[in-house]
Amino acid sequence: MKIIDPHLHLFDLTLGDYHWLLGEHPPNWPNLDVIRQDHYYNDLRSAAEPFELVGLVHIEAGFDNQNPINELKWLACQMPNFHYRAISYIAIDTPNNTFHQALSDLNHPSLIGIRDITEGHDGIRLTHDNVVANLTLLAKNNLIFEAQAHCGHQQYRKAIIQLAKQIPDLQIVITHFGLLSSKDDCQKALAELANEPNIAIKYSGQEMCHNAIGDKQAFDLLVNTFGETRIMLASNFPVCLQKIQYHSLWQQYEANWPNPSTFKDVCYLNAKRIYQLDSAYDRI
Repeated sequence: MKIIDPHLHLFDLTLGDYHWLLGEHPPNWPNLDVIRQDHYYNDLRSAAEPFELVGLVHIEAGFDNQNPINELKWLACQMPNFHYRAISYIAIDTPNNTFHQALSDLNHPSLIGIRDITEGHDGIRLTHDNVVANLTLLAKNNLIFEAQAHCGHQQYRKAIIQLAKQIPDLQIVITHFGLLSSKDDCQKALAELANEPNIAIKYSGQEMCHNAIGDKQAFDLLVNTFGETRIMLASNFPVCLQKIQYHSLWQQYEANWPNPSTFKDVCYLNAKRIYQLDSAYDRI
């Protein structure tokens, strides 16, 4: 079974900054030492067996947030002959001229979009006056906005929906199941987001959720709201390792997916289309 993993992180702790992981206040995660080490592409491919990892989307990992192009250059050295795309970092509420320059500085063939984490109270930044113009610029450059916010919070969910309406050419990808948990009205939140055709969603990151609803229930909700063409399954590697091995996670996804005949869509074809891996380096 071929898979494309559309949400993972690779680390080189000797070259990157990773202040969020190596600083004085690292995440309060179990088995942190399993995560806080170098993670390279070659190791990941072998860890995927019996699945065949044929493509990936690397999500910015804080390699160098002052000069995020350095992470893209490092990735290119890591994977010179592999099919991948990269999501980099720019703060979405940056002044418009500064955002424009920052995007220009990220000129790289692997770049496919931007993530700016707006979890918790940072979700209010989704409503900043600068955001519409900045994300419109992303859309003009055929780049994706990765929205990582608590979609169970009505104000932040409505902000994402409003951005989707205002910029219909912008592809928005909701990360980590919208950070939804059993404490949220998941059906309502997903249905409202799915009403916008330019919003897709990734299921991943459940190892970070203290009140996860479980794969089977989540998959049923996703299929009933988003259909099967705007859903992607992803690993959040290496963070997933705090609870499960990489290949075991994909086996768990396959076992719990409600329709075996469409598993290829959600673990391969959808990511290939949405992240434009068809044209990545003209090699796929």
